[in-house]
Amino acid sequence: MLSAESLSVIRHGRALLDNASMEVKPGSLHVILGPNGAGKTTLLKTLAGLIAADIGRVALEGKNIEEYSVSERSLTLAVLLQEQLLDFPFHVREVVSMGAYPIGAVFSQQNYLADKAMTALDIQHLADRDYTTLSGGEKQRTHLARLLVQISAKTAYVLLDEPLKAIDLKHQVAVMQQIRTITNQGKAVLLIVHDLSLAAQFADTITLMDSGRIVMTGTPAQVMQPDILSELFQTPIGFTEVLGQPLFFTRSTI
Repeated sequence: MLSAESLSVIRHGRALLDNASMEVKPGSLHVILGPNGAGKTTLLKTLAGLIAADIGRVALEGKNIEEYSVSERSLTLAVLLQEQLLDFPFHVREVVSMGAYPIGAVFSQQNYLADKAMTALDIQHLADRDYTTLSGGEKQRTHLARLLVQISAKTAYVLLDEPLKAIDLKHQVAVMQQIRTITNQGKAVLLIVHDLSLAAQFADTITLMDSGRIVMTGTPAQVMQPDILSELFQTPIGFTEVLGQPLFFTRSTI
């Protein structure tokens, strides 16, 4: 299990995280929701060992995450951050294949894994394109394919910060289905999204955050209540069902 235990992260006198505790369990898709500046990304980065907590600890399989080497963490944790700093004219296939480095895949395996991941994310036709010429959504799907390549039998936790960013509606659903497949393989997935409807549709557990604090955690049925969400996001939010699927929407006050 991956857990945050009373985490506080303080920068320039401001608490980016304030006594935050949560657990990410195997076989569960755990979604974090909250307004901008709520501390969602800080929590994910701290759980990934990329930010050190000022108070509290992150426990990975019962051990402090700092006790693991970077290579050990890269085998156990697969992480996709919100911003990807890559501005070199690699071919898409080369970028996707980079996911094979942490798992030590040989060249023949790299090609197989890259082809499989590109097909899953519908970017196989972009394999020989210059990465820098892609649209924002195509770049995001390229990095998601790279993440799929990295995920191996040893990967226990997958952490994704806004993986749907810039992706069109058709491919958003495809990405969420891939994430659901990863979860069904027994891996623990932590996901930050802004789409309330997709969160309610796919999540097993949802955590709401605001001002660096965890407001509540529970099942979608417990957490995704219009009154709770309206207070959290400071805007009127309504709910209905369409073809048996949850649909959340903002209600105009004009």
